[in-house]
Amino acid sequence: MRECWIQRCDQMESIFTAELEDVSQVLSLEKLWISNLEKLSFLFAGVEKETNFTSLRHIHIDCCPNLVGLFCSTLRFQNLETLQIRFCDKLESVYDRSVPGEEAFPRLHTLRLWELPELKSVCGGILPCIKHLKVKECPKLKALPVGVNDLTPIAIIRGERQWWNNLTWEDEKIKSHLLFRRWGRF
Repeated sequence: MRECWIQRCDQMESIFTAELEDVSQVLSLEKLWISNLEKLSFLFAGVEKETNFTSLRHIHIDCCPNLVGLFCSTLRFQNLETLQIRFCDKLESVYDRSVPGEEAFPRLHTLRLWELPELKSVCGGILPCIKHLKVKECPKLKALPVGVNDLTPIAIIRGERQWWNNLTWEDEKIKSHLLFRRWGRF
């Protein structure tokens, strides 16, 4: 299975469970689209063993109002390139802050976060390959997982001016590696 689209499954509370058989069957996924799952509270439930989704390149999560946790600390997405999360009213974090972005998403270059009113963090550390970050109506997101080193590309950040002005920075030099643009087309 290379692509999986799950939509309007009203009773589904999690997508993947801790059983190794379930996880191993989806390790070859390249695209995952989750949409309109009213009761979904966790994407991955109870996965305690470190699991690498080396084939997964794109994840899109849309309209899951009860989603609380996205990724547990044992999951890694070594080749994930794009991640889009929209309209998940209860989502507070993509990863726990203890998970460095360098380990979790080493190749993520596009991140879109749209109308996530409770989102406070994406991950710890930085996303080393991030080039495009679009944020809309995520008022509690106060820090971005971007940093500055010789390998860091200049990232384009699109968002609302007020949100941008309220961000906190560990190092003000980071701003010089970012190109901020006011919100436009998503």
